[in-house]
This record gives sequence, structure tokens and C-alpha cells, in this order.
Amino acid sequence: MRYTPTILLVILATLLGGLAVVHTGSKYRAAIFGAPSTAPGEKLFDVEELNQVRHIKLTDSEGQEIAFKVDGNVWKSETPWEDRVDPRYVTALFQFTAGLEVQEVLPRDDLDLKEFGLRAGHTRVTMSDAQGNTVCDYRIGRKAAWQVKSEDGKETYPTTFIRLADRELKRKIYLCSASTGALVHGLFNQQFAYFRDHRPFYFSPKYLDRISIQSPEGEVVLSRPNLQSGWRITKPLELRVDPKALSDLFLDISRLTAVKVEDRASVTLPTAGESSAQAREISIHFAGAEEDIKLHVFPPATEGQATTLATVSDRPDTIFHLPLTQALAGATALSQLQTGVNDLRSKTMTHLNGPQLKTIIIRPQGRSDTLLTRTTKTTWKVLRRTGKETANQDAVIDLMTAVTRDKVEKFVTDAATDLKPYGLDKPFLQLGFVSFSNEGMRIAMGRGPDKKTIYAHIVGRPNIWQISPETVGKIAVNTWQWRTSHVWHIPKVDVTAIDIERRGQPAVHLDYNYFSDLWKAKIDGVDATGSLNPNRASNLLSHLESLETTKWLGPLHSQAAQALKNPNTTIRIHVQRVGDHGENLPPVVKTLRIAHTPGNFIFFGKIDTVPYSAENEGEENYFLLNPETVKNLYVHLFE
Repeated sequence: MRYTPTILLVILATLLGGLAVVHTGSKYRAAIFGAPSTAPGEKLFDVEELNQVRHIKLTDSEGQEIAFKVDGNVWKSETPWEDRVDPRYVTALFQFTAGLEVQEVLPRDDLDLKEFGLRAGHTRVTMSDAQGNTVCDYRIGRKAAWQVKSEDGKETYPTTFIRLADRELKRKIYLCSASTGALVHGLFNQQFAYFRDHRPFYFSPKYLDRISIQSPEGEVVLSRPNLQSGWRITKPLELRVDPKALSDLFLDISRLTAVKVEDRASVTLPTAGESSAQAREISIHFAGAEEDIKLHVFPPATEGQATTLATVSDRPDTIFHLPLTQALAGATALSQLQTGVNDLRSKTMTHLNGPQLKTIIIRPQGRSDTLLTRTTKTTWKVLRRTGKETANQDAVIDLMTAVTRDKVEKFVTDAATDLKPYGLDKPFLQLGFVSFSNEGMRIAMGRGPDKKTIYAHIVGRPNIWQISPETVGKIAVNTWQWRTSHVWHIPKVDVTAIDIERRGQPAVHLDYNYFSDLWKAKIDGVDATGSLNPNRASNLLSHLESLETTKWLGPLHSQAAQALKNPNTTIRIHVQRVGDHGENLPPVVKTLRIAHTPGNFIFFGKIDTVPYSAENEGEENYFLLNPETVKNLYVHLFE
């Protein structure tokens, strides 16, 4: 029995050792028992571990190697060249690696690696973290014939043979699918040439505060005081910038892509004297940076050359062969850059912000002014003799479109001292704008000596534009154009009678009592109440009450005036009036006349009120009705 304690201690030690192994990390268990293979359906590599990668080494089938690492916020190569790595290709490599999903596991025994494209020295990817610890190390074999469907079944993904380089794991061959598998082999072509960034610039516009373009025509500078401010052209003149043109410029500069890059030591560049006259430079400045990043583009060596040489200041050992006219797909050629002042300046007359305006004045030569006002809580109103009334919001939109969105046809001059040649000394139209902060702006428009060309400018500034007649046509210069689409105001509660006369039909008279909702009818003076459909009569009154025009024509429209001399339909509405002391006054009779053009394509209308008062201002104007509106007014009232 003296051995019993010893035996028990051995058993206890064995159990504790087993528990220790169970609770040891997977790497240590793999070292003791051998690493298990990844099961089908699982990802070959852990995405969270891949996020720790800071070093990458690639080997192609010819034994060529490239190594690069994270430097700040960019990837830079260490060998075979020291330069910036194109982040798009690094992203593609990560997407392939992270997306590898095991479809089948093949034992290495008795398999010829050459048949799988996995012979020794073939394509290899090694990724490490900041401390140099290996995160993944694998070889890429050939593509397999098997295609794997995506989860939604709409796509198929290629499969590729993969072999892990770890000695404990290389006894297995994995058949893996990846959504980007079709492209991965191309990353290793041409001795990794694609990984060397062929774009001179790598930036996000939101971190820039200045960009300058130097060309034989001069220098253009765009800048902003801070990253929260808007951009402006600051040289050669202080000008507003076209937001879309600026956005396109940033995009095009970022997409400038060389057809080839070389080491500085292998290229002979033109001397300063040979290149300075026709050279171009594009400089960008990051807010807070000490220096600009400057792209210097040399003039082409010979006429008709397809590319030209360029250098960039933050990559001094790299020479770019930039395309002059024909760019690669998805890239930009130098000739596509829009860098002139007139390319980048705002093409609109103003950048007014409608919600910040409180007053607009339209002052046409020889006509009455139109004054529009609003508060922060109300829509635009137009000032009439009888007070303020709601303005036509479509006319407001058209006006703001003309001055803030329509492009000028031509920049005539930026240094005008004499306004007479442009007719701006006696403008035919002026527009005044005042903001809630009491900042004002006035636009004047004039006609040139030919009486056809239209010029405009902001009063007090030397910039003259040529604008189109279509832009001017959007601006309502007549007071009647600012009326809303409602042609009249009829309080249904006060309506007492309606008379309807239609050409070629008997006259209809309707009596109405709003409070009892009772209708009476006569046809040519004979009672017809029994055959009247009261619902149709009520619908007719509703349509008359809400009558709207599609367009005001003004008081001098000759075609409308001629047509309405013999109207197709006349509708008179009798409206009850009550005096200030409750006494009944003679009713107001509002008359609507409607005339059709041949074929019923156009419907003219006009309102007249008897007796006339200041409240009826604007009834001298003709207007158009749409066919659907007229159809609702021509409803058959009797059964």
C-alpha cells in the first residue's frame, strides 16, 4: 500500500496536465497534436486578425519578391522599389484573402502539386502584424473548373486551389471560393508593376485648402480660409467657383494615371531651360501642411507624342509617363483637365440662397415695380394696392432658377469701366435682393447695340456676362404674372344663384340656399327643379369655387380678346353682400366667359365683376384653362 500515494499523485498530475493542454491556445495545441484543417463552409482566415496586418510580402511564380508596409495612412514598398503602393490593389488582395471560403479539403498525400499550380516557388502571400508575427502565409494555385453560387443565387464565384505555407498545415490543399477570385492572379503579373501607384496624386478633397494650376496662359488659384468654408477662385481674380466644375477637377486630378512609371535614375529629363516655358504645374495643399505637393508636367519631347514625362514632389524618385489625350479606362488624360478660369468659375449669375431672402424687387423699365416680401414663417407675398396677397410660387421658382441655376452664355469681360456698350447704363430690367441680414444685391440687364444680345452684371462689379433670352423669359416682369393660379374668390356660403349660357343650348338658371343645401332650376324660364340632379349642381359649384388657370395671359392678349367676343360659355354667379350694419346690399355678379379655339385645343377665359371694386384688381387679365377643368364645368345637370 506504500505505492498508493505515488500512483494517486501520478494520476492527479496526468489529469492536471490534460486540463492545462485543453485550456492552452490553439497554436500550442497545434504544436502538440498537429493543426486541424479548416472545415468546408468556413473562412480560411480570420478577418479580425487580417485587420492587424502591417507588412505584406508577395512572391510570384518566377521568384520575384515585393515587400511593403503601412507608413502613416499609405502603403509603401520597400523592395524592389521604394514608392507608394496603389491602395486599390492592396484592397483587392485583402478582399481576396478575407473572402476565401473553404469548399473542399484535399489531403496532400500522393497529389502532384504541379497539377494544382502549387509547385514550389509559385505565387505566395505572406502577411504580418506590426511586431512581425505572421498573420497568414499561403500559396495561390490555379483556378478550378468549379463555380460556386452566391447566397442569393444571382452570381457564381470562381474557385482556386490554396495551400498554407505553415509546416503543420501544408499537408492539406484547400479548394476555396472568393468573390474576387477571378482577378487575383492578375495582381502578380509584370513583376508586381500594378502595385506601384501610377497616379501622381492621392488625396481626399475634404482635407485640402488650396489648389493652384500653372500653365503657359497663367496661374489659377482656388482656396478657402479653413476646411469648413467654401471654395473661391482667388487668382487671377476674386470669383465664385462652380461647385460641379471644382468637383470634376478634384476627380480628374485624382484619376490622372500614368501608362508607365519608372525610377528617376533610368530617365533623362529635359533641362530647366528646355522645359520651363511650356511646362504645367498642379499643386495641392493639405490644411496644416508645411509644403504643397507639386506635379510638374514637362512638355512633350516631340509633336504628336502620346505621353509626356512628369514628376511629383512627394515621390522624387519616380517618373510618370502621363497620357496627353488618350487615357486608360476609368482614368484621366492631361487634355481632359478643365483648368482655365472660365472653366472653373461659376456659370450662374449668383449663388443666392432663397430661404435667406426677405425681399425681392422686380423693376422693369417703363413699368410698375413688383415687390415681393416674406418672413421666416411665411411664403412669398406680392404687394398690391389692396394689401399683400400670396405670390405665384411658380413665378418665384422661375425667377430664382434664372439667377441661380441658368448658366450664362459667355463671360464678356471682368474689367468693364464703361457700361454703355452693353446697354447697362440704362438697363431694361433690374432685380434687387435683400436678405434677412440686410445684405443686398442688384442685377441689371441691358441690350447691346444690335438690340438682340442681352448683357447682365451685378451692379458695382466689373464682370459682364452675356445671357440668353430664355433666361430673361423666366423672369415675371408684369404684375399680373405674380397672381396665383386661383382666378377668383367666391365664398360658397354667399352664392345665391348661377346662370349658365352655352352656345346652341337653352339657358339654365339655378337658385341656391347654402344653409338648407337646396337647389331650384329653370330651363329657358320654365321650372325644371324636378329633373335637376342636386349632387351635380353642388359639384359644379365646387369646381367654380376652386377654379384655377394654367397660365395668365395679361390684359392685352389679342387672340384671347378676339375669341371671347363670342364666348362658347358664359357663367354668372350671384354673390350676396351685407353692409357694415347688417343691411342687404345689391348682389355682386361675377361672370366667367370661356371660348374655345377650333378643335378645342385652347380654352381662353376671363372674369368680370359688377359692380367693380379695388378688390377685383387683376380681372382685366385673360387666362388659359385646361381641358379637364372645362369638362368639369360642362357637367350635364339634369336627369
